[in-house]
Amino acid sequence: MNYHTHMKTINILGSELRKLRKAASESLAVTAKAVDIDRSHLNKIELGAYKPSLEILNSLLAHFSVEGNKASQLRLMVTEPQVERLVVGSEEEKDHKDMQTPVPAKKPDVQVMFNPGQTPVLYTDSVFVTSNEFGLVLDVAQNIPGNQQNIVARFGMSFDHAKKLVQVMHNHLEKNER
Repeated sequence: MNYHTHMKTINILGSELRKLRKAASESLAVTAKAVDIDRSHLNKIELGAYKPSLEILNSLLAHFSVEGNKASQLRLMVTEPQVERLVVGSEEEKDHKDMQTPVPAKKPDVQVMFNPGQTPVLYTDSVFVTSNEFGLVLDVAQNIPGNQQNIVARFGMSFDHAKKLVQVMHNHLEKNER
């Protein structure tokens, strides 16, 4: 991650933490005291001048009762995990049995942020597939009360990519049926 991207991430994190504090109607002093840090330090974190430690971030998240995806996204801004991209259906993929194994990317200038311990798995109850002349869109949904479904993720891809994805999925299903 380059310096400018890093600073933008720290600014976004600070802004999100400020929003949480304001939503709780707390002053800097009250929040800082609650998580046992100096008020000026919290102010600098909110302004994007300092990156909080994971310990401070976790204290803030616990204080504001932030959990789930939101908490994971904010933690990723502090931990900055990086792995190389796995190109689905590529020659590299054929030599790797575990899809989470870092593999050199075809495009070394592209990095994917992924931390298996902090990135939640979204289980699906259904997938809605739509298409047009350019490719497919997969809308992944979960059941919610009232006989409704909530779209939790959307994936768009070309037809070629979709064919490769189907083949990779077929191979994994076949391997696990044995």
